[in-house]
Amino acid sequence: MKLNRSLFSFVLLVLLQSVPSVGNAQKLSEQEQSIKRPSLIVIGKVSATLDLVRPEKLTGTVRILPSGDRIAELPKPSEYYVGTVYQFRVEELLKGNKTARAGQTITVLVPGLANTSDRVILSPRFRYLLQLSLLNDAEEYQSMMLMDLNHPSAARQQLDPRTTYVILSDPNGAIPVTAENKRLIENIRH
Repeated sequence: MKLNRSLFSFVLLVLLQSVPSVGNAQKLSEQEQSIKRPSLIVIGKVSATLDLVRPEKLTGTVRILPSGDRIAELPKPSEYYVGTVYQFRVEELLKGNKTARAGQTITVLVPGLANTSDRVILSPRFRYLLQLSLLNDAEEYQSMMLMDLNHPSAARQQLDPRTTYVILSDPNGAIPVTAENKRLIENIRH
């Protein structure tokens, strides 16, 4: 009998420690909602890809060696490269407000260096289901420019952070529309 009470007390203590307080649960819930809830779920294809850069960091310097030779020192990509911007043509709107509609092209930013292993890369050859939210830190991206680093002399354009989306950092944030993913896509639809 005494052993049962001790066991019961131990189990109760473990359970009480693992249950967050109501205040913490509410804060977690609000944070999770802002992070994990998509404001837009769309199916479509990539129509163009651009690079998002800090233009003021793109300048190189010239170093003069003791021999008089000049060597151009280029900036490191981590200094100027912010991420990849995809122009994504919406074929179907599954969830969202009036900011997007079928047939429209939206801007989707995937932040980070291109050679990072855990980064989402979208191919223009495939259709994708994307779960998106609007870019949170619009002011941080205000002075950044869109350009094609493969053709640096091409025209640059300003990023409009107020209409730029980011893919949710969720395993289902970007799903190729394939037969293997049909069931998962149907679950997200409903």
